[in-house]
Amino acid sequence: MQVTVESAGGLERRMAVVLPSGPIEQAFAQKLAERARNAHFNGFRPGKAPLKEVRRRFGKALRMEAAAASMEAAFQEAVRDRDIRLASPPAFDVGEVAANEDLRFTATFEVLPTITLGDFSQLKVERPAATVTDADVNDMVETLRQGNQHWHPVERPAAPGDRVRGDLAPCDGTEFRGEGVLVPVAGAFPMPGIAEAAEGMAAGDVRRIPSKFPEFMADEARRGKDAEFEFTVREVTEARLPELDEAFFAALGITEGGEARFRQEVRDDLETTLAAQTRRVLREQVFKQLIAMHEFELPKAMLAQEREALSADMERRLGPARDEGGEELRQAIATQAERRLRAGLLVKAIVDRDGLVADGAKVRERVEGIARGYEHPEQVVSAYYQHDGLISDMEGAVLEEQVVEHVLSQAQVETVERSYREVLNPGEAGREDGGTPPSDAASQPTT
Repeated sequence: MQVTVESAGGLERRMAVVLPSGPIEQAFAQKLAERARNAHFNGFRPGKAPLKEVRRRFGKALRMEAAAASMEAAFQEAVRDRDIRLASPPAFDVGEVAANEDLRFTATFEVLPTITLGDFSQLKVERPAATVTDADVNDMVETLRQGNQHWHPVERPAAPGDRVRGDLAPCDGTEFRGEGVLVPVAGAFPMPGIAEAAEGMAAGDVRRIPSKFPEFMADEARRGKDAEFEFTVREVTEARLPELDEAFFAALGITEGGEARFRQEVRDDLETTLAAQTRRVLREQVFKQLIAMHEFELPKAMLAQEREALSADMERRLGPARDEGGEELRQAIATQAERRLRAGLLVKAIVDRDGLVADGAKVRERVEGIARGYEHPEQVVSAYYQHDGLISDMEGAVLEEQVVEHVLSQAQVETVERSYREVLNPGEAGREDGGTPPSDAASQPTT
């Protein structure tokens, strides 16, 4: 086998290969014999058809199969022998596949970039140090109470923070479904002026209010048009927060231990959230600086895959609203895809150079943490370890955390005092720390 590899520009390579005909003819003969054993022809018993007839009918296709298998095997052998690090599958271009003639083909592919890692001791990272205080616990308790508030009818005029239920009818007689609408007094409502005008109204009151038809009306001609509405209030309700009692605790899954157990659960959740966000802030700083420190070309195929994956994820989350982002959203996806790919290639370079491997105990701890949320956690753990893809993803996540800690062990790390809220929302600290605001899920733990 003759092999030459040359650069086709950037990370693209072109491999030219000449394969001797002997092994291909041998593979072709085996495929021909196998097809003859299984072929069914009219007038012949199964497996007794003349080899000449089998060759006439299937020879061209079987020779191509033999050639394709030989090309793939030869390419993989050449890659191993030359220690080529593939970034994309090869695109084969083959000449004529003729009997008893050497096979010539080319394979075009991309390779991973060569990354020369910098001096991690030059990195400067701020490690936020915060503790969950009693005030933080009290704030979250109030947040949980507000999330479980109840609405009760009252015999008085509506005040800000109340809700009124009533009927909205256009004064010009336009057909409009406005019976029994809920209006937050002085709050957000899709029709301007209605929520503000509801203040001071009591059950039975009627008021004419200038407003606009909502944008979601079925009648497109009416959407957003000015109109006057008659609003009749049926009921005024006020929000009441639940008492810190056994019923409230039980609704949150706490059936014993009372308020002390409830507050401890809240504190534990906040501390878990704080630890996760601290890791997230450190990770963001580390990768932001690693990316700034290292310049290297990105494989086009890998970057395209990253963009497609992010775009598909965005479409799943946003649905039709995704199209409203237009060019700005596409640019944001492209930027994030590049950053993710750079971070991933840097992780690989650090792992390869420093011989890091995923800590099995940490992988197990993560899997068991996920499994605890299920009725039969032992079955979930078993399923993870029986599914190569799932456990591989978990190992990758753990290995990335280990890379961050590995870099931090060499970087200049300054511990800075922060409050719980400043860590959860880095912008509140009044300086750039490389972190990103947490998601709602991260900032709102529940018991």
